[in-house]
Amino acid sequence: MNAVENALRIIRFDSPEWIPATMPIHHISFHRSLDTPYVHGQAERPQQVGETLTDIWGVGVKKVRDAVGGTFRIPSIPTPDKLKSFRWPDANDDYVCEQIYQQAKDFREATYGSAVAMAV
Repeated sequence: MNAVENALRIIRFDSPEWIPATMPIHHISFHRSLDTPYVHGQAERPQQVGETLTDIWGVGVKKVRDAVGGTFRIPSIPTPDKLKSFRWPDANDDYVCEQIYQQAKDFREATYGSAVAMAV
């Protein structure tokens, strides 16, 4: 019995094989790690000390020391009057959303099987 069949049995009060003890959570993200900001077109490489990179939301990330967490953030909208000139990320940019789509596909395949994932 797979997770979907078991969930349907739970809903129908029809003798499920197991009862989940926690909520099923599937993490997705659009970039690889918290310590490496996403910059469109940037090769996957470590950020250098003293270097400031800007992510897709315009948030600057400056590396101040060579250590995990050795960065600080520079806000993209430091004051409300800057909101009018804010440049929104391009939602149609495949590079921005490609990883989210792949993670969703992997989740569907693992949960429902490859035939459902291909149909969506």
